[in-house]
Amino acid sequence: MTGKIPVRVARTLVAAVAMLAVSAVAAGAAGAAEVVYSDLPEVKPGNVVSEGFEATQTASFGGQVELAGTARKNPNISVIMSSWACQTGSWFEHNCKSEMGSKFEVPITFSINEVGPENSVGALLGSATKTFRIAYRPSASAKCTGENAGKWYHMGSCFNGKAVKIYQVVKLPSVPSRFIVTVSYNTSDYGAMPQRPQPCNGEAQGCPYDSLNVGIQDGTEAPPSIGAFPAPDIAYRNGAAEEEWSGFQPLLQVKAGA
Repeated sequence: MTGKIPVRVARTLVAAVAMLAVSAVAAGAAGAAEVVYSDLPEVKPGNVVSEGFEATQTASFGGQVELAGTARKNPNISVIMSSWACQTGSWFEHNCKSEMGSKFEVPITFSINEVGPENSVGALLGSATKTFRIAYRPSASAKCTGENAGKWYHMGSCFNGKAVKIYQVVKLPSVPSRFIVTVSYNTSDYGAMPQRPQPCNGEAQGCPYDSLNVGIQDGTEAPPSIGAFPAPDIAYRNGAAEEEWSGFQPLLQVKAGA
């Protein structure tokens, strides 16, 4: 035995490996998710306008989406959150301090519902919950002074909160072209399981989830870059449709497989 593979056998092995590689690429392409809805900004900014849950007695918030294309399997939903939480201090005391890269954990649920009569909340199609590690907003910057005192600095601007993008797959064989997406999580006093009392309730900076918001549009009524707003005046808060939300739809993206 010399350990050498005969040329004929070697050629056969190379051909088989090549076929497997092509098959794997084709399978990956067939199952690749495509963006079928998005009203996210092209470039994630330092922060976005947002709906605060603890501050506005909110347990869930979302919007109605209309998908483009034909991909409808296992929707992967992204949302931009706004984190105003500080490790010590607070944004309103202008003394926020957070170590670079520091994060806090919070379970967040993504839900998909059918659209009911007159844009009401219809049957639940599916939901998924994940514990996300959300970034604290950065420390107050010396570059932010006057009316911007206490804010953090990013590319020439000062912000109180920090935009954080999160995503979750809701495993469903198919979804309709129109549905309602909502995001829900617990704060100290609201949600499915309000968290008070916790040690952080007695600390100066408070509990970080009380300073976590859902990102929304800035009021300019910009249409989605992909898909459409089927009900641009309506948002879904605490399980019910509310009007007069035109220009303030939640910042969402939906990817789906074919």
